[in-house]
Amino acid sequence: MSFTPVNIYSLLSVRRLFSIYHLSFSDGYRFSGETHPFWEIGYILRGTCGITSGDSVYVCTPGDMLVHEPDRFHNIWVEDSAECEMFTISFDGYGFEGRLESGKYTLSEEERRCIEMILSELPRLFGGYDKTEYTQLLLTSSPDNAGYQLIKSYLEILCLSIIRRGKNARENALGDTRSLCYAKITAFLRDNVEKPLTVGDISREVFESTGKIKEIFRLFTGGGVMQYFNRLRCEYIMRRISKGDTVRVISADMGFSSPAYLSYFFKRETGMTVREYQKANSRTGG
Repeated sequence: MSFTPVNIYSLLSVRRLFSIYHLSFSDGYRFSGETHPFWEIGYILRGTCGITSGDSVYVCTPGDMLVHEPDRFHNIWVEDSAECEMFTISFDGYGFEGRLESGKYTLSEEERRCIEMILSELPRLFGGYDKTEYTQLLLTSSPDNAGYQLIKSYLEILCLSIIRRGKNARENALGDTRSLCYAKITAFLRDNVEKPLTVGDISREVFESTGKIKEIFRLFTGGGVMQYFNRLRCEYIMRRISKGDTVRVISADMGFSSPAYLSYFFKRETGMTVREYQKANSRTGG
């Protein structure tokens, strides 16, 4: 009897893990937010929290999962007298872009089982498991490669299941007045990242008072609107540098008074000089 094999091609694959967290928050905790060039998944184990992902705002309860695409701003907050316990894992790989979308997902029983299996591997990988931050810096001296392989496999199965369920797996963002206002402002900021906007400029363009804008950003990001906008501008500068544009050209395009002032702004906001970023970017192949 002859057999004709079927070639199996990987739709997606996790390549590297960057961080794993299992943390508890309570009593008005607010994280000011972050962006990074890799994927992140957060799963709510207990309690209730608010999470922003890009322009969208979500209220999350146990069983909910948030997906953040690379370079998407996200943060978390917990209301006063409330508590939340969550698990996050960040990674990169291939096949996710264009298939896995940012947003909130309510997981099926099988998908929740994937999360449980990942959690079950953490004590083996990290020794004492006390719900603190786990990163590469805290790995045991003899890493359990089988454990990493299992986490990779469970994570891929989880993502494949969500992708196969399609848009029905994703929940809608909040549609209240404040959430919609936040989405309107953040979209405007992204579309005008090259312009040297002020709070007054933003207020006039989105037809909202400066007081309301400041209140909404304190609520949803834990910081100010200009802090958020400056982060967007720095990320834009980084993308332009990665494409090979000079500081002089970027400075002119973005309305800085001089290349020197762009360099000052970049160092103030990121903690590194443009030259330091260029060197780090060249080492990582960005």
